[in-house]
Amino acid sequence: MRVPDQPSLERAYIDMVMATPSGALAVGSVFDVDGNGSGAVWTTADGATWERRSLPDAAQHQSFRAILGADGFTVSGASFRGNDSTWGTWSSPDGAAWTRLSGADIVADRVTLATLEHAPIAIATRSMPGGSASYVLRLERE
Repeated sequence: MRVPDQPSLERAYIDMVMATPSGALAVGSVFDVDGNGSGAVWTTADGATWERRSLPDAAQHQSFRAILGADGFTVSGASFRGNDSTWGTWSSPDGAAWTRLSGADIVADRVTLATLEHAPIAIATRSMPGGSASYVLRLERE
């Protein structure tokens, strides 16, 4: 059964949704009437009513990923400029209040997040002349 349209989802593009201890969390972009996107997170307790929260300093970011670890959520999204993609990273203890992690921008074509006991990690892959390279980053919370 389709739930009624949600005002919080107008002009939204959801990249992923995940179950949480209190319901679900979705992450993606909200687009203005000119087509400019900005990162956002939506939370729900029942799957029918969704509340949107903006990610600070997330203008022009899209292709979001999210994970839930022991100390909260980590989200990463790409800002595409020319041939380079710069992935910003945000954290939240509860899915409501978000902080962009300073010094955690990742230049890569693709980023995958994983949860470890001590800190989330990102696996970044970047195409380079003659092949590609992958590397691992620990995403320390502030």
